[in-house]
Amino acid sequence: MMMNFRRIAAGSLHLLQKSATRPALFPKPSDSGVIARLRWTTRALSTTESAETAAAASVFSSKDNLMSRVNRLHKEGKDELALHLFDSMDANKVEFTPSEFAFHIEILAKVKGLAAAKAYFKKADPDFNDGDIHAKNWPAYATLLRLTSEELDQLANHLHPLRNSYSRMAELVSPSVVSIITRNYSEEKGARNMFGSGFFIDNTTILTCSHIVVNSQRLTDESYLNSRQELKVVLHDGTELDGTLVRYDSVQDVAMVRVDTSGLPDGSYSPVKLGFPNRVRQGDWIGCFGAPLQLPNTITFGVVSAIRTAEELDMGDRKGQFFQMDCTTYEGSCGGPIVSLDGSVIGMTCLSFGDPNGPTQDSVEQEHGMAVSIDSVLCVLELV
Repeated sequence: MMMNFRRIAAGSLHLLQKSATRPALFPKPSDSGVIARLRWTTRALSTTESAETAAAASVFSSKDNLMSRVNRLHKEGKDELALHLFDSMDANKVEFTPSEFAFHIEILAKVKGLAAAKAYFKKADPDFNDGDIHAKNWPAYATLLRLTSEELDQLANHLHPLRNSYSRMAELVSPSVVSIITRNYSEEKGARNMFGSGFFIDNTTILTCSHIVVNSQRLTDESYLNSRQELKVVLHDGTELDGTLVRYDSVQDVAMVRVDTSGLPDGSYSPVKLGFPNRVRQGDWIGCFGAPLQLPNTITFGVVSAIRTAEELDMGDRKGQFFQMDCTTYEGSCGGPIVSLDGSVIGMTCLSFGDPNGPTQDSVEQEHGMAVSIDSVLCVLELV
């Protein structure tokens, strides 16, 4: 008797386990057909990975739920599924708001291309007036304009690799470049301000021209030592620091200034990468950074017109290698770095050629400059 009971209990347990693992073929009897379909739709929207299921789900869901799903798919990078949901809603005559229609246009352009997006827009709104910024579908039209501009930018970058090189150069070097303002107070010469440029070579050291920080053209070294001077260094973000003249050579027109950068936030400045001037060739593309006409964060471009020596240029006791360049320079450019396309500094602007009286308010005359090799600067200042 006990044995039969155990057999019956074991058999019942086996049937219960088997029925528990068997999938239900139909909804529970208490569920109506509509509720069953809505439950299936919810599962499809949360797990679907196929266009067919996504499209089928759109028949049974509200537009808000579907738009939420579209946004999530887009964020996950699944634009093809998002487009299928849009197309399904469109086929079911769902009316989109202007911003939703613009989103549809953007997804369509990413999946099928800009031409397909433009054709769909024209079909959806054949009478659109691009001169009416209050038109209902103006957001979608603005999206098309933006996507067209981005496509043209990509084409320009592909056809003109120098464009990317210049932009990258500016990103790398601009935080290293400073404006320098020197105020000299001398009983012999009175007060005089000098403006120029400079650049960081390490966390505290700035290179520039001596005529900016010493004013050797107007003051003798002896009178400079007996005068009062204020030296201000302005970083690319506008931060102003006090500078200290550490070393200079008025004959070679180079100088070294120190600043205290402790406590400055990250990104306020960065040292330059020094290049190899001996590899520079005539015709190489270069960028000239500085503060011409006291306009900070300025960059002009050109080529190395010629490579000269001090003897060729009849520069008296000056020594070293010089780069003649056709970059546009003005008063205030001196002391700024000359940079090759890889973002490394190969020289420092030291002379501008143009009107000896400088640019006037009525006519700003373009000048071309001369840069001293960075190796020559470092050698004079005994930094190598």
